Amino acid sequence: MWTRPQQSAEHSLLRSRHPCSFPHLRPIEQIKMILHEFRIPLHMTTDEFQIAELYMTLADTVQVLKNEPYDNRGGQLGELSSISQQPIPRTHGQYTVKLYSLGNVPAILRAFLPQGSLTLVEETWSAFPHSTSYLTSTFFAKSKFVVTCDSVHLPGYCAHENALSLTKDELKQRTVDVIHVHRPHPRPHRRLDPLQDPATYVCTKTGRGPLQEGWETTQTPAMTVYKVMRIRFDSALLRHKMEDTIRDELHTELYVAMRKLQCMSHRWHGLSMADIRILEAVFEYKRGRASSAASR
Repeated sequence: MWTRPQQSAEHSLLRSRHPCSFPHLRPIEQIKMILHEFRIPLHMTTDEFQIAELYMTLADTVQVLKNEPYDNRGGQLGELSSISQQPIPRTHGQYTVKLYSLGNVPAILRAFLPQGSLTLVEETWSAFPHSTSYLTSTFFAKSKFVVTCDSVHLPGYCAHENALSLTKDELKQRTVDVIHVHRPHPRPHRRLDPLQDPATYVCTKTGRGPLQEGWETTQTPAMTVYKVMRIRFDSALLRHKMEDTIRDELHTELYVAMRKLQCMSHRWHGLSMADIRILEAVFEYKRGRASSAASR
């Protein structure tokens, strides 16, 4: 059972600088949604996680419409995104827009999207260690369907009870789920690779691992990914079932992705941000050539 830690200077700073602390995000919170928090402890530092996450997304097969720096600290980009009609965080970092066709949307959504909804749009404002993402549909009205994900990546093993600065009312509504990547998944999943199991994996570069029960008390470093999901599917008949389905599928998606990230550390460990930018440029070049060849 989680106990609330004493307020600290670090916690006060966290509240003051996270996008969720700002009033511009409150319009989303006024929409009645399911509110669920995932906590994923990992055996790495936050700096290593930033590199690992970028490395693991290099081979993303979805269409990237935008991948560019942004700066909205002064609100110069406006209050609402013209794409998702959701609040734009007053931060600066990297902005991406991706299109998902029905054939490669995340499993959390594939279960209920009708065949007519061919495209989903994901906007992400990444200001590491924070990020905000919105997932909307070209089929459903923005007021009917939206998935919002606010994330923060902090040192320590599940050390923060309110890492994303939720209000008192939100804390009453919130449910919390800790994802332990070294434990067996409660439901068998075809995407699980037995060779990517943190319970047996040892990194050849760092010697870290394997992760056994209680690893957080005997092994360092440790960090935690905190993700607060706000899910709305506005349908009188299907709402609760679909929201539960999305939450359960998201748990599986995160479990699989974070296991893979942990067990690929022999590939990404030691890379710098400059290395990542070079790999991204090479990948974009190859993808551009493949796209040009396919259109001929």
